[in-house]
Amino acid sequence: MVPDVSFVVPAHNAERTLAATISSALAQEGVTVEVVVVDDASSDRTAEIAESFGPPVHVLRNRTNQGEGRSRNRAIENARGRWVSVLDADDTVAQARSRRLLDRAEAAEGLPIVVDNILMHRYRPGDGDAGVSVTSWPMFRPARLAGLGTLTLAEFVRGSRPLRSWSEAYGYLKPTLRRDFVAEHGLTYSPHLRVGADFYFLARALHFAGAAAVEPLGGYHYTIYPESVSARVGPPHIKAWMRADAAILEECDLEPTAQKAFEHRSAILHEALEYVRLASLLRDRDVVGAARQAAANPLLLIHLSRPVWWRARRAASWVHAEASSWVRGTGRG
Repeated sequence: MVPDVSFVVPAHNAERTLAATISSALAQEGVTVEVVVVDDASSDRTAEIAESFGPPVHVLRNRTNQGEGRSRNRAIENARGRWVSVLDADDTVAQARSRRLLDRAEAAEGLPIVVDNILMHRYRPGDGDAGVSVTSWPMFRPARLAGLGTLTLAEFVRGSRPLRSWSEAYGYLKPTLRRDFVAEHGLTYSPHLRVGADFYFLARALHFAGAAAVEPLGGYHYTIYPESVSARVGPPHIKAWMRADAAILEECDLEPTAQKAFEHRSAILHEALEYVRLASLLRDRDVVGAARQAAANPLLLIHLSRPVWWRARRAASWVHAEASSWVRGTGRG
């Protein structure tokens, strides 16, 4: 029998959290499920833990570390469900989530993509495998998502802009998609983006679908561990995003509002790149180089004139809105 939902889970050194992740997927109510885990050449017990569940958990092993994009693509290629649901190896899903999402998609004229609110959990080390949750909050105000109803590509891009969003960043969204839709349009995660592949996968999906159905209730539990804050996004990542933006603008016949949103995003990425370069020069006490950089782009001085807390807040929003789970610790490739 074809499952209703296939959870696709790339995992690298996720022995601490993977059992809880798989258990939450298997506990879905009102739907049939399978879980496809791709062990990305882990050095711990990740594969053994996944294999201990038996069917309907299917485990594939990469002989060498392939990264998030290739691992998730391999999981999708081996999925059999009518729907494919993205799940990271250090996150969990609520029992009612899948049924609620499928109902929401059907109510939205059969849209092939559905997303929901995300419940953020910040953890500290504890006696349990996953630690102790010390704070939790919804990423989006339910009223905001309820007001949307559907999410277009233009809205998604505007709500995912780096350096501009501290909270409610659409780059966090974890989609559930109809598998035949994914196959029809050849949707894959970029193997070249170690950070930010989630954004571009969903952006291309939204381009082909027109919109995603939006469920305002939270069903995806996104975890942040102490080591998560060590993630750093530098000039190479920003340049990769700029190339990915350019590829979408060139390859996709975007409608005008989406085109404008991507062009604006590209300008912000350019600003971010220049700011990071200036900050690096100042950190290295290269006064001459910093002066030249500032002279070339005087607007950068506006950022530096802001209070430290403001700059830290913006920088954090940029990193977290763009970074994928691969830099959160248990998913790191």
